Amino acid sequence: DQATFVAHHVLQMCRDIVNSRAWKELKQGQTFYPNLNTVEIVCGLDALAEGIRVATAIDDGDTAALLNRNAMNAVYFVEWSQSQVSKRSPRGYGGLGFGGVQVLEQRLDITGH
Repeated sequence: DQATFVAHHVLQMCRDIVNSRAWKELKQGQTFYPNLNTVEIVCGLDALAEGIRVATAIDDGDTAALLNRNAMNAVYFVEWSQSQVSKRSPRGYGGLGFGGVQVLEQRLDITGH
């Protein structure tokens, strides 16, 4: 049926996300964080959150676990990214954009995501 087709399509997109170059680097840990684009990771995290719900709804525990592990890696990265700008900074603190610490404008663009 169509709902099953859509569910499998969503989960395949999520698998493509976690198998991408950036997400493979994300899995390597904090030493690779400066190489990553936060917008890409945050948007992927949003997709994985939906994918976890879909996988759970169709009782695909293996995929739910895979997506959950990767989502947690993304959360750790986002927390790290948000801590890179001082609380005293006139702008950029708490934002999510990271293309190098000095690219504060990007941090403002994605804050509301």
